[in-house]
This record gives sequence, C-alpha cells and structure tokens, in this order.
Amino acid sequence: MRTIDDRIVHELNTTLPTASFAGKIDAKQTCQELYKSLMEAHTSREMMIKTCIAQTSNVVKALQEEREKAENDIALLKQLRKEQTKAYLTGVLEWRQESKGLQTCGAQQRQNAIAREVSLSKARLTSLGPATASVLY
Repeated sequence: MRTIDDRIVHELNTTLPTASFAGKIDAKQTCQELYKSLMEAHTSREMMIKTCIAQTSNVVKALQEEREKAENDIALLKQLRKEQTKAYLTGVLEWRQESKGLQTCGAQQRQNAIAREVSLSKARLTSLGPATASVLY
C-alpha cells in the first residue's frame, strides 16, 4: 500500500501545477484526468486478477482430475500444490485490491469492511468451482 500511495503522491506532485503555474493549467481538468487514469488502472488490474484466478482454477481442476487417476504420481502432486497455492495467492491479491481504500476508515468501519470483503472473496472463489474452493478449505 505504501508503494501505491507514493506513486499517487508523485503523480499528484508532477501533474498538478504549482502556484506560479496555476493560471496556465486547468487544475480541475488535470485532477479529473489523473482520477480517470487511476480508475482505468484499477479496473485493468482487477480484470487481470480475475482472469488469472479463472485460468488457475481451470488448471487446478484438471490437475485434480489427473491426480484421481494417478494417485502415486509425486510430480503431479507437487504441480497440483503449486497451482493451488497460486490460486490462493491470486485470491488474496484480489481481496487486497478490493479493500485497498479501507485505510482511511475508522477502526470499527475498517474491521467490518475487512470481514465483509473476506466473506465476499471466499464466496467469489467458491463460485468459481470446487477446485478453487478446495484451496481455501
């Protein structure tokens, strides 16, 4: 989160005019463009994370089916565990992406929002199929 904050502060410092240039640049328009850019980046990142979750879930499901056929294959088991870990970590990334704005809330609001986001993330991952749900439980 600190890195994201630093990037936003840097972008604000380089985008918004100083007092001497305030008359030459429309600060409101510049802020709107910066906001639009940040929202587009946020949406793009969210789509990439969801795509990764879906792809990883499909791989996990296929590996689980193979594992049922070849229970003694150690290499297959290692690959399955690796993909399950990847699916879990991608789910955590999605949760962090969705809850990144919670730092400005009060402590109780933050706690409630985090609990809500955790349950929503688990529900989303479960809805992607049993392969993803098995990673969480």
